[in-house]
Amino acid sequence: MQFRLSSILFFLIFLSLSIHSNLSAQTWESLLDSSDYYFDTDQKRSLMYLQDAYNVLSAQNAGKPTGQEAVLLNNLGMLYWDLDDLGNSKKYLLKSVETWRNLGQTSNEDYANALTNAANVSKILGDFGASERLYKELVQVIGAIKGDRSTDYIKAMQELGAFYEYIGELEMAAVNFEKAHTLLEQNHSTVMFLMANSYSDLGRIYIKLGQPDKAFSFIQHSDELYEANSLTHKLEYLENLEHLGIVYEYLGKYGESERVLLKTLELKKKREGIDQGLILETLNDLGILYIDLGNYEKAGGHLQEAFVLSKKIFGPRHPNYATAANNLASYYNDRGDLDKAFELFKESADIYKANYGE
Repeated sequence: MQFRLSSILFFLIFLSLSIHSNLSAQTWESLLDSSDYYFDTDQKRSLMYLQDAYNVLSAQNAGKPTGQEAVLLNNLGMLYWDLDDLGNSKKYLLKSVETWRNLGQTSNEDYANALTNAANVSKILGDFGASERLYKELVQVIGAIKGDRSTDYIKAMQELGAFYEYIGELEMAAVNFEKAHTLLEQNHSTVMFLMANSYSDLGRIYIKLGQPDKAFSFIQHSDELYEANSLTHKLEYLENLEHLGIVYEYLGKYGESERVLLKTLELKKKREGIDQGLILETLNDLGILYIDLGNYEKAGGHLQEAFVLSKKIFGPRHPNYATAANNLASYYNDRGDLDKAFELFKESADIYKANYGE
């Protein structure tokens, strides 16, 4: 027994030394090539090689940071993101940002890319303070690299606006979207896709701010630009069309709202590979419209379809499923089916509480 145990220990030591020797013998470039090779077929293995590549490069540089390390850290962060490990994604992306800063190299596109990725993952994880700082710095960095009239600078400003929209600071969102739109009009008014998107952004924000007349002007102009410039194949066109239907409802033009939302739903269902969540959005909007119109038969059909689809997409504990349950509960409540309404209202409330607390 003693001999066998010693043999096993010897084997394990030999194996460990062999692995270490093999890793040391490989260059970080060859490990990176291996990571790239497996990226599309086995992301976990790709991550293993990428981590080894970073470790070898870091050891080679004896702890002195380099731009190559900063790029690898960003790639590690994004690969962890692809694997739904957002905690590690944030760690490596912020480390990439820090490495660029330590190098004093904050006026290059790789640094801007790291800022963007770190800001996005921080937003998703609810670290809004860090996310806001990163988005603001991104605007400054892009301005320094590309100039404050470039389309990249304008897009960075729109990203900052979208961040404020995400956290519910709608006035700040409107300020940034307005600034971006003014710059587009002054410098890139012939880039119709960007102009159409910008009008759409403003329309969406003013719907949320409770200013449907102002929203309608922007959304209608966006719709005209999409159609006049053969941009109706763009997903953004469908999103703007959805907002047009919503703003018609707010303005009391229910027939137009129904027509536009039905057209939106038809186009979305015909589109191959579309995110099913976008179809869900239109089903809910139509259901709510039909409740307002007192057409409970149509309302029930759309809201039930939305309820089933949301459960399929998100599962029964997701806030989006809770929203669909709440909408269906409102339908049952208006129909006088209080037992079903209460059951769904309670289920919706429990999910919101589990996700967001009291």
